[in-house]
Order: sequence, then C-alpha cells, then structure tokens
Amino acid sequence: MPARPCIHCGTPVPPGAGSDFCCAGCEFVHRLIRDEGMDRFYDLRGGAMLEPVGGKAFVERDWSWLEEKVEAAERQAGTGGVAVLEAGVDGVSCIACLWLIEKLFQREPGALDGEVHPATGRLRLRWRAGKCEVGQFARRLLQFGCTGVPSARRADRPPEASELRLRLGLTAAFAMTCMV
Repeated sequence: MPARPCIHCGTPVPPGAGSDFCCAGCEFVHRLIRDEGMDRFYDLRGGAMLEPVGGKAFVERDWSWLEEKVEAAERQAGTGGVAVLEAGVDGVSCIACLWLIEKLFQREPGALDGEVHPATGRLRLRWRAGKCEVGQFARRLLQFGCTGVPSARRADRPPEASELRLRLGLTAAFAMTCMV
C-alpha cells in the first residue's frame, strides 16, 4: 500500500504515523492557515508539493535591515502618508504562496496592499506610515515557511538568466491566472 500524502505539502507521510501530516511543521502551518480562514490556499496551489517549513520559523533572524527600510519608507512618506517598501521574499513555491503572503499583509492594521512578483521574488508593501507593524508581519510570514530578505536580486545570477526567469515567471503567472 503506497504512503498517503501529507494534507499540507503532499510529501509521503511516514508509515505508521498517527497523523495526516509528514511532520510537525506541516501540521503547524496547516493549523495556522485554517485558523486564519485562508483555506483557499489549498485550492490555489492545486496538487503541487510544497517545500517543508522545517525549522525556518524558529531560527533567530537579524531584522536590522528591515527596521532600516521601514524607517526610511516612513520618513519619506511623512506623517499619515503612504509608505512603500521593496524587499525580497524566499520560500515562495507556487501561486498559492503569493496569494497567502498578500492576504496576510492585508490583515495587518494600516496595511494598504502587498504584492509579490512571481519571477523575481520581489515583495512590495504599501501601508499608512506609523500605522502598520511591518516587522511583525515579517516575523509572522516565517511561520508559513517564507522569509523576507533585503533584496530580491542576487548578484551571482547573470542578467540573461534573470531575464529568462522573468519571462518564464510572467508566462506562468498569466497561465495560472487564466486557469483560476
């Protein structure tokens, strides 16, 4: 009898496991998604397997880069203005991840909108200056297996490869949008 798939990520559940999950990380993230009323995540990802969260959510991070970007964005926006921050995001494996990140940010007080570019991993957030805890959102994102990084562009990638990935990502995003 073949191993049954984990109901969160789709990887095989170890034989004899008394659960529908392959690991505690998947169970944790699945519960978070359900508790937040974001079950549509599973519809959007289809049957795609997800990368397990592992210990990402519990690793200590240096968020000083994010604090600096938030301060600069709010200074530029002025009191009550619209602050804009661009950074990168790692851990995005499918269109459902993009949807989840955007919806999680929209639930933050003071948030206006969040957008993740599927090909480059560039994250763009807009919020009312002084009204949103962007650092709190970044820490919360870790619980779902994604993490904010200072920049979406990596220096070790040749420009041609980046352009090709961009085109491929756009094509995939348009195809997924049509299917949805």
